[in-house]
Amino acid sequence: MRRGRRPGRGGACRLGGARHQQLVRIALTGLLATSVALASPVDPSSGVATTVDRHPHALRPCADDFIRHELPHVSRGRGERTVLFDSNGAGLAVADLDGDGRLDIVLANLAGPLTVLWNETPPGGALRFEATSLPLRGSQAVIAVDVDGDGRLDIVTTQRGGGVARLRNLGGREFVLASLPGVHAPAYAIAWGDLDGDGRLDLVAASYDAEREREFRDSALFGAAGGVFVFYARDDGFERTRLREGAQALAMLLMDATGDGRDDVLIGHDFFIQDDVFVRDDEGTWRRLRPFPRTSANTMSLDAGDVLNVGREALFATDMKPARWDPATLAAWMPLMQKSYERDTARDGHWAANTLNLTQRGGWREVATQRGVDATGWSWAGRFGDLDNDGWLDLYVTTGMIAHDLLHYLPGGELREHDVALRNKGAGAAGHFVAAPEWGLDSDASGRAVVLADLSGDGRLDVVINTLDSPALLYENRLCGGAALTVDLRWLGSANPYAVGARVHLEVPGLGTLTRQVRAGAGYLSGDPPRLHLGLGDASGPFELHVRWPDGGRSRHSVEAGEHLTVTRSERQP
Repeated sequence: MRRGRRPGRGGACRLGGARHQQLVRIALTGLLATSVALASPVDPSSGVATTVDRHPHALRPCADDFIRHELPHVSRGRGERTVLFDSNGAGLAVADLDGDGRLDIVLANLAGPLTVLWNETPPGGALRFEATSLPLRGSQAVIAVDVDGDGRLDIVTTQRGGGVARLRNLGGREFVLASLPGVHAPAYAIAWGDLDGDGRLDLVAASYDAEREREFRDSALFGAAGGVFVFYARDDGFERTRLREGAQALAMLLMDATGDGRDDVLIGHDFFIQDDVFVRDDEGTWRRLRPFPRTSANTMSLDAGDVLNVGREALFATDMKPARWDPATLAAWMPLMQKSYERDTARDGHWAANTLNLTQRGGWREVATQRGVDATGWSWAGRFGDLDNDGWLDLYVTTGMIAHDLLHYLPGGELREHDVALRNKGAGAAGHFVAAPEWGLDSDASGRAVVLADLSGDGRLDVVINTLDSPALLYENRLCGGAALTVDLRWLGSANPYAVGARVHLEVPGLGTLTRQVRAGAGYLSGDPPRLHLGLGDASGPFELHVRWPDGGRSRHSVEAGEHLTVTRSERQP
C-alpha cells in the first residue's frame, strides 16, 4: 500500500460551538520546537528602515512521503448532475487571516458557502483546523488581500455569473460583506497589484463569456459587457479602465514579462483565443504585446517561477493534452479530440498543450516538450513550489473533468485522471522535470484549484486542493532532507501592508539566485499567502537576503537556513 494513502490517517471531525464549528484534527506525532523572537539590527546601507523578527521552523518527524487528508468541504455544481460550466469548479486561498502566524484555508463552493479552516496547529504538533462557514455562496476565485490597508486580510471572490464580492476582515475571525465602490463588471479571474505606482492596490478582473452566455443568454444580466478591466484604487473608490472587449479568461497573472521591473497583466484565454499580455507605459497607456513565441490554446492556469535559479521567472500555462497514449486513455479522449482538440494551431502561436516559456538571450523560448511538462492530461491548476526543499522549484498539476453533457460516453460523465507531481532535476539539468510518483501526490479526485503552502510551520510546503464533487484534500509534506527559509514582508503605515509586488533574491552557493515575488492571485482561481518559501537544500548559511519593496526601496538581511523571518518596514510611504 502506498505510504501517502495510509488508511486511518485522515482528520477526525466533530461539531461544536454556537456557530456549529467543526474541529478537525489530523493526527501526527511530533516534536515541539521552541520559538524565539529576535530583533535584527537595521542595516544602515539598506535604503529603508526595517526590523526583523526571527523564529526557528518547528521540528517535526519526516518519513519521505506526503500524508493524504480529506477536508470537511465539498465543492459542487448546482444540479443533480454536474454539467458545463459548473464543471470548472471553484478556487481556494491560503493566508493568515487572524494574525496568529498560522496559515488558514478558504475554500470556495459554487453551490454552497465559503468554508474557512482556521489553523490551530501547535508548534511541532498535529495539524489541527477549526471549520466555519461564511455567508457567501456561489464563489469561484478566492484571494486574501488587504483592500483598505488596515493590516487585516480581507477575502475577495468572483461570483458565479456576477461580479466581485468582498468580505471585510473585522478581526476576531469576523467578516462582513462590504462594497468595492466603482467595481462593476462581470469577472471570473482576478488579481491585485499596484499597477500605477501610487502605493495602493489595484484590481484586475476578466470575464469568462462562454459561461455568462450559457447562464444568462435569455436574461438582461448578459447585457453587461465582458472583457478585461483594471480598477485603479482612488480615494473615493475605484476607477475603471477597459483593456479588452470580451474575454474567455480562465487565468490571470501579474508578472514582469518585458524585463522593465514592472508587473504586466497576463490573461489566459480558453477556446483557442490567443493569450494576452498588457503592458503599461509611463503615461499610463496600456499596450497589448505578444512576447511569447507559443502559448497554450485553452489556457486554464498561469504561474511564474524561477526554475533555473538565475533571477528570472519562467511562465507555465496548463492546457488539455493526454499524458499517455495507451488504449484506455485514447478511448476516453478520442471523442473530445475529434470534436475540437485535434486542430493544428502551432502555426498561429498556440497549441493544445501545456507551455513553459523561459527567458533566454533577452527573449522568450517555449520548451515544455523538451523539459517534460507539455502533457499532464486535462489539466487545471499548475503551480510552482519547492516540494522537496532541494533548492529547485518543482511543479504540481491538478487534473480531471466532470461534465455529463460533454462526457456522456464515460461512466458518471467523468474523465478520471491522476494529479501530477513533477520534480525539477536541478543542477546541470535545471528546468527539466521528471515525474515523482514516490511522493504519492497522485490523487484521482477531480482537482481544480491548488495552493502550495507551509501549514505546519516546519518549512515544508504542503498541498491544498479544492476538488469537484468530492472532499477537498490536504497533502501533508513529510519529505526528509533539505532546509528552507520562509519570509513575511510587512510595510507599516502604507496602503499595502503585506507588500504585494515585492521581490526577494537570495544567493545560495551551489544553487544560484533564488527569486520569489509576493502575489495576490495566481494559478487557477487561487490566492497564495504573502508568505514566501525558499528551499535551500543542504546549504546552511549565513546568506544575504535582498528585498526589493513595491516602491523600489531596497533592504538586505542576514539569514540562516531553518528560520522564519518577518521583515517589517516601518516608515510611512511617500
